[in-house]
Amino acid sequence: MSSPTSTKLAPPTYVDPRVRRRNIIGYILQIWVSLIPGSFLLYWFYYDYVLEISPFATGIMQFSFRNLIEQVWIMPLGILFILTPIILLLVYLVTVIWAAVVTKLVLLGLNIIRKPIEGVFTRNLQDRDYVYWNKRNLARVFLFWLLHSVPFTFLKITFSYRFLDVKVGKKAILNHCWIAPEFVKIGNNVTLGQSAGIYSFQFQGDKLLVAQVILEDNVIVGPQTVLLPGTIVNKGAIIDGGSFSHPFTVFEKDGIYHGNPAKLVRKSQD
Repeated sequence: MSSPTSTKLAPPTYVDPRVRRRNIIGYILQIWVSLIPGSFLLYWFYYDYVLEISPFATGIMQFSFRNLIEQVWIMPLGILFILTPIILLLVYLVTVIWAAVVTKLVLLGLNIIRKPIEGVFTRNLQDRDYVYWNKRNLARVFLFWLLHSVPFTFLKITFSYRFLDVKVGKKAILNHCWIAPEFVKIGNNVTLGQSAGIYSFQFQGDKLLVAQVILEDNVIVGPQTVLLPGTIVNKGAIIDGGSFSHPFTVFEKDGIYHGNPAKLVRKSQD
């Protein structure tokens, strides 16, 4: 089984190095396009100051943040530095939103070419389902790096999962765990503990297993618990910390589970 190496708790996005090498130009192009709006904002905010200290300053650049503000108020240099954190936050938000849009468009294109499916795939470049599973993961890498390198947890759920069509219900708490970015369905009021792992994929020798994981409403998954592909956790079930499930395990409604593999201890109503 593959485990993510990042300590930032981003969704696990394994990419076969052979697929990465074949698609590196498209990946770099995706990053470049994702950075355009944020770069424009920085340019717009600082350009006049750069122009003033340039030996080629002409004063013809009028469409800038500074000129816009100075129409009503002369902005001292010190105010510029005070506003810098605000503009950097704006640049970050714009970059995240635009990168999410670009990522979704890339994923839509990949899904049109090869629709995502569950199954057992061979880990070689002749298996197109395996190749396109890797391509979809590669398309998500930059966005996930942006989202999980900063302390804005609300953005992580919104753009790592919901915007990219992972079903996440209301009042779900899952900011500090690993969740595969596809074939996962999470219900309402679900709580996942620190470093819990929800994997819809698993490597088995030269095979890749992909199967949907479903967590129904009011489920609690303890810290460092691992749920493997095909697992179904029915309503109200509680899985104790440090447990794991075999692939295609079904947890009963309102059951309390513990162990490796997790086994029913009792019903919560008992």
